[in-house]
Amino acid sequence: MKSIALGEHDTFVETIMKSPNHLLCALLLVATSAYAQFPDKPIKLIVPYDPGVVDAVARGIAPGMSEYLKVPVIVENAAGAAGSVGAGRVVKAAPDGYTMLYGSTAVFVQNPFFYKLPYDPVKEFAPVSYGVNTGLFLLVNKSLGVKTLDELIAMAKANPGKLTYGSSGNASSGNVAGELFKKRAGLDITHIPYKNSTVTLTDLLASRISMFFYPYQGAQQHIQAGNLIALAYTGKQRLPGAAHIPTFAESGFPGYDQTLWFSFFVPAGTPKDVIAKLNAAVHRGMKEESIKKYYDFVPMPSTPEELGETVRREIDTFRSMMKELNIKVE
Repeated sequence: MKSIALGEHDTFVETIMKSPNHLLCALLLVATSAYAQFPDKPIKLIVPYDPGVVDAVARGIAPGMSEYLKVPVIVENAAGAAGSVGAGRVVKAAPDGYTMLYGSTAVFVQNPFFYKLPYDPVKEFAPVSYGVNTGLFLLVNKSLGVKTLDELIAMAKANPGKLTYGSSGNASSGNVAGELFKKRAGLDITHIPYKNSTVTLTDLLASRISMFFYPYQGAQQHIQAGNLIALAYTGKQRLPGAAHIPTFAESGFPGYDQTLWFSFFVPAGTPKDVIAKLNAAVHRGMKEESIKKYYDFVPMPSTPEELGETVRREIDTFRSMMKELNIKVE
């Protein structure tokens, strides 16, 4: 393209229109101006789950994003099909940065192995930034009479088929954590799937199930009251807010890792400069004091490239894990 020199009395637009390729230049000017003005209207941040702790963390991050971007960041819940409903909604949105997904390990890594999805988690999304990570705690009711993971394993081996663990549904993160525990420990424990974690926790408190893999924050009051006991944590490292509880790896299961994450994505095709601005906004949002009270969740902001590599690597890891476990969606 011929270089454009500004005349003494020419405006930038007039100079563009005088150029041999004025139409192309004009289109480039419009596009550049549009992206330079991003954002100029509210941004939707879709959380593909019902209101709860995950939803609360997203709402804690949003104010900082709004402050950085100078427009409202509106959190909307779009639950269903283990997060696939909300993800499907985002993938159909215009790739302009105005619709984001607060996606999870389940949506991007686990669901492709269990469901026929309306989206390709790698090809149809662009990563923005890693958000927070967490893990699950193996909880038992005090009435079960065990206080350590070793005692639970001994009881399960002495009573094959009699102990049960609940989850929020087949192919849920709790189901994966439970089956991995059963496999690695060589136990015969029955899985009881529920429609949601609230009902599962209620049945654990009523001793209708033996154990439940669940976030510490959601059961904290029951743990502090002594009604529930947390035996082990599924993440790689102890959680700072519950550092007295060992990981499974520390408890005799090296390599056991069920770290869960929640991160930010936009539809594929979103301009890189828009993604860069959203990335900076997410980093600002994770400095908010409001999310520190959710100590189950550790802020881990990243570059878009680092998040993309995390997704690809964990899909490969999960593929290998599925060869070991027998998890089916009924």
